[in-house]
Amino acid sequence: VEELKSGGTPDAEQEVAIEILLPVTALLPSFYIPDEGERISVYQKLAGSEDDATLSEFEADLRDEYGDLPKQVKNLFSVLRLKLACRKAGVIRVKAEDKTRTAREVVLSLHPKVEAMDIMRLLQVNSGWKISGSSLRIDEADLIKRAGGPDYLKELATEIKALVRPAKEKKTMKESQ
Repeated sequence: VEELKSGGTPDAEQEVAIEILLPVTALLPSFYIPDEGERISVYQKLAGSEDDATLSEFEADLRDEYGDLPKQVKNLFSVLRLKLACRKAGVIRVKAEDKTRTAREVVLSLHPKVEAMDIMRLLQVNSGWKISGSSLRIDEADLIKRAGGPDYLKELATEIKALVRPAKEKKTMKESQ
């Protein structure tokens, strides 16, 4: 509060809801976890996951208790990892939009804290991204090709991580303020 009163900005990241609007089925199906109460409990635990290590632990626990993960559950973990990457990178929405009848684009909506240098790091990873105002766009087919198949969520998360400013740069920026 004192920092805000003096015109500064707080160090703590403000919690921003991340929207993932992609054509992927990501859920815990009733055939995998038959008990509804248990499914709800697992969803609650997953929603509270704040890092990849915790997600990996939950993934292993589910595998141990219920067997191999069905596709929908694997997708759920991919979407959760994508959300984690988005939160760190300043991406507030990931959405698939129809470009034509047969082609789609994946559109990233960026938080105002994302700067030009952050976007340049992403373009170094994949120059196929197009800048459009406060969003980035890429042909879904390009992501599929880079991922080696239709499951491009992991590739997308990897590319989004390129937007994350390295700790050294963050420190330099704070010192210059």
